[in-house]
Order: sequence, then C-alpha cells, then structure tokens
Amino acid sequence: MGAAEGRPHGFRCTIMVYTDAMAAKRVQTKQVRRSVTLSSEVAKVVDRIAKKRRLSDNRVLLELIEQGIEAHAQREKAFFRTR
Repeated sequence: MGAAEGRPHGFRCTIMVYTDAMAAKRVQTKQVRRSVTLSSEVAKVVDRIAKKRRLSDNRVLLELIEQGIEAHAQREKAFFRTR
C-alpha cells in the first residue's frame, strides 16, 4: 500500500513546527502598529533569518527588537552597578 497505507486516498500528513515563540505565553497587551524603513542590508538579513527559522519577517523583527531592548536594559543595569 505504500506511504498512504491506512489513510484515505489523497490524505497528506502535516508537520507541526514548534517554535520558542509558542512556548512563552505573552501577556496580552495592547498592540501598536508601527512603520519603519530598513536599509537593504538589514532587510536581507531579516529575510534570511525568517526563511531559516520559518517565521514571518514581522515575527523576526519583533524578536530582534525585544532582544535589543533586553540587551540595552542589561547594559544599563551593569553600568549603574559598577558606579
């Protein structure tokens, strides 16, 4: 019977992709729509990351911004600890 053994004709399996974004439950907050202009180099990097991780460009941008904000907060905290 082959690969479709025991399944109705034409039935195909779906592969579930689980990402870290699904694991973290985000607190429901009001969303704000923003428009940004990216250099072509940055846009290419975002596209490459999105394709590699199978995410949308918007999701990649959001994650990169969140990581940048967290890194900024950590640098600020370290700066004020050394004083």
